[in-house]
Amino acid sequence: MKIYFNELQGETGKELSINEREAQAKKELVKSLLLRDPYDREVGFITQISAYYELASIRFQESICMRIESQLFKALKEELFDELEGGLQITDEKVHERCVQLLAEDSERKVHRVKLEEQKAALLAGRKCLLDLDRKCHDRSESHTANGTSVNCFDSFGNGSAYVNGDTEMGCA
Repeated sequence: MKIYFNELQGETGKELSINEREAQAKKELVKSLLLRDPYDREVGFITQISAYYELASIRFQESICMRIESQLFKALKEELFDELEGGLQITDEKVHERCVQLLAEDSERKVHRVKLEEQKAALLAGRKCLLDLDRKCHDRSESHTANGTSVNCFDSFGNGSAYVNGDTEMGCA
């Protein structure tokens, strides 16, 4: 407001008192002039232009990406099958043999798999043997407990055994 009154004083050449300034400030016309931003119109215009270009730049970036993707997928659609056929060499007369060769297991992997299967079979057999020994030990300990004799299913080394009073039958090789 001070700026307004200084400009008014410069134009009229007359100095306004404090009471006159307060009276002028209360008038509706003066209030509307003072509250209105002189650059409202320009600010609105700049805001609209900025928003337009911000959205347009985002859309431009998206359209470039979509165009690149469409070209990529078009080339992929047109050339992928031919590349697969040529690269895998499945266009000859010996297609079946080539497919069997491509799907066959690698020899190193096959050897490793066979070894692992043998180890698994040995471990399962050992487990079965241990379970049988454990079952025999518990069966004998129950029968000897009923007879009043004690049975220890472990030797002096802590190894489980089925030896009971000189019995040497193991049942496993």
